[in-house]
Amino acid sequence: YSPIAYNGMDLGLDLKISTREIIQYLDAIF
Repeated sequence: YSPIAYNGMDLGLDLKISTREIIQYLDAIF
C-alpha cells in the first residue's frame, strides 16, 4: 500500500464523478 497509489485512485474517483456531473449538465441543456 502506497500513498501515491491511493492518490491515483482518489484522482480517478474524482474524474469519474466530474464526468458524471458534466453528462448530467449536458442532459439538462439538451
